[in-house]
Amino acid sequence: MNMNIAKTKKSLLRFGKYILAAVVLVCMIFAFVNTHRLNRSIDEGNRKIILNYTNQVAYRLHDMFERVDISLNELSSELEKTDDYLTQEELLEQLKHYDETWSMDASGLMYENGENRLSDGTPVLLESEISLQDVLSYSEQLNISRQNINGEVMLVFAKPCRTQVGGQMVSGIFTAIKLERLEEFLGDYGYGEGSFLAVAQSDGNNIWRQGEELPYGTGNCLLDLEQMDVSRQDSVLQMKTRMSVAMDGTISYERDAQKYYMAYVPLSVNYWYLLVSARSDSIDLTELSQQHFLISALLVAAILVMGLIGIIYLFQRNRSISRHNEQLRIATEQANQANAAKRDFLAKVSHEIRTPLNGVMGMISLAQKDYVKQDKCLEHLEKAADSAQYLLALINDVLDMSQIESGKQKLTEETVDMDMLLGEVRTYLETDVLEKGISIEISTAALQHRYFRGDYLRIKQILINLTTNAVKYTPPEGRIRLEIDEMGDDSSQQVIFRIEDNGEGIAPEQKEEIFKPFEQASRRHKGGVGLGLSIVRSFVELMGGRIVVESEPGKGSTFTVTLPLPAAEPPGDSLEEEKADLKGITILLAEDNEINAEIALALLESMGAGVILARDGDEAVKAFQEAAPGTYQVILMDIQMPKMNGIEAAKAIRGLDHPDAAGILIFAVTANAFKEQKDEILRAGMNECMYKPIDIEKVCACIRRWIHEE
Repeated sequence: MNMNIAKTKKSLLRFGKYILAAVVLVCMIFAFVNTHRLNRSIDEGNRKIILNYTNQVAYRLHDMFERVDISLNELSSELEKTDDYLTQEELLEQLKHYDETWSMDASGLMYENGENRLSDGTPVLLESEISLQDVLSYSEQLNISRQNINGEVMLVFAKPCRTQVGGQMVSGIFTAIKLERLEEFLGDYGYGEGSFLAVAQSDGNNIWRQGEELPYGTGNCLLDLEQMDVSRQDSVLQMKTRMSVAMDGTISYERDAQKYYMAYVPLSVNYWYLLVSARSDSIDLTELSQQHFLISALLVAAILVMGLIGIIYLFQRNRSISRHNEQLRIATEQANQANAAKRDFLAKVSHEIRTPLNGVMGMISLAQKDYVKQDKCLEHLEKAADSAQYLLALINDVLDMSQIESGKQKLTEETVDMDMLLGEVRTYLETDVLEKGISIEISTAALQHRYFRGDYLRIKQILINLTTNAVKYTPPEGRIRLEIDEMGDDSSQQVIFRIEDNGEGIAPEQKEEIFKPFEQASRRHKGGVGLGLSIVRSFVELMGGRIVVESEPGKGSTFTVTLPLPAAEPPGDSLEEEKADLKGITILLAEDNEINAEIALALLESMGAGVILARDGDEAVKAFQEAAPGTYQVILMDIQMPKMNGIEAAKAIRGLDHPDAAGILIFAVTANAFKEQKDEILRAGMNECMYKPIDIEKVCACIRRWIHEE
């Protein structure tokens, strides 16, 4: 009995040992297999990370090449337009201006006789010949090469440009940046010791390098790699093959007992490649991950751990759901606030639109009743026109705010004649100022320049909004002063506008509120929807300026606007515009709306034009196609029409086999004042975009200007 118990104990002990050994063996196998899988996952992850990083850097290089390509396209177009108009000195001066504008280190001309000349006038001998025919490059007509210019190693971009200067034929233009500037553009490369970032040819020869050299220093990454210990799953031959057919990839190698990963990505530029190499320990935490996995493998059988993991999972899931619910609650509140803001906006705009619309309709009704009394009828019509102008200004303000809030408002840069601008502001205010007996003074004594670079219309809108505000809140016989000053040097020129009045002033707590949409300092003054100052601040900030208000109730207000406006050269002399009539001009008018067509016909014919009406885009295309050459000088094209809209009609006309199809002036007439619509109109081949309601004087001036240019 005792012997049987002893045998049983021994059997159980032996079985227990076997079980323990089996468990240990299973755990070891499990740990080994998962460690291998972990190493493979880490390797794949490292390759993916380094490849993604290299692609991101390649995208930044592509952006730079695209920017240079666009700038050279613009310069080439300008030079070809001024064919034989410029002397060599003037052309070189234009290249200097290009260098400053686009921050290039050098640029120059390539002549057909083989001579190359920099923008400073000095001839230069390039290190290697630049071929502008059938190049393998970023685009079909852009050559990119590494050159030595006056002892500086530069990246040279060249494009064909056919123009004649001083009897010499120019075959191309080029611009260059120093190679070390690529480091500034690409930013800091921080993958640690032994790592590098480089641009190389597909045969491995280095173009440019940032970081450390490979230890063999052959100047060819493929030759260097052939002398190093490359991982079993990679080969230099495979890398050569992939690079020869413009494919990306990765390779790992050892250097000084340290593992490295290298990624290579084609740049689509002369078969160039971007190479990035980094140490493995700067990409991942391999050793720590392995230790953590081994410990987890040994404890995987413990039910307690599994239970703990389950509890943690449930806790995390519950917290995630709570967080998600909180986000939904916040999003719902924000949506409700946005809907409330929209309702408030629509209510205010609806009220402001109904007020002048009621005035227009009422005055037209009175004019119909008093049509026999010419003076009374004209008075009613003038008041109706005033209400209509107010309604149009309100719509324009709402559109401006919509563009600003959507981030689509763009600025233009042009020469601003300050004397002309201030004269237009004075003329705009003249009627209201005389009516209230207000004295207005415009002082430019401290202004050192007359011409500046900026957005003429937006600056004018800022001044008109501020000065009309001053007129509104200044009592009769009051005074308004507009003072203009400038400060800074040519590199940081600033113009200061001060609008000062002795009106009713603004309470301290309202100084910030007045810049919000639909807010007004006082409700006692009628007129205006409260968008003017909000638009002013938005335009000022869009231009990189600032606006400050100083005010005290009962003593008036001073608005100070500071704008960065660099001084500009006076524009060249221009011919005076011809009288704005349309005698001798035949216009094809495409308009489907009967009332709009009747108004346009009457206005155009009153200015001496001959007008043929087409009721839709399809009819306009047929009328033009069937007309003899020279019948029409201008087409006025509505956009929203049945059968064929204005954009489709313009494209169809430009594509006709008609002698006038390419040169006929086509002007869009649209009620859509957004920039996207204008861009689409110009892409369709139209020359200009006009907005409804039609201002016949502006239409005449625009037509005459285009005909004069033609």
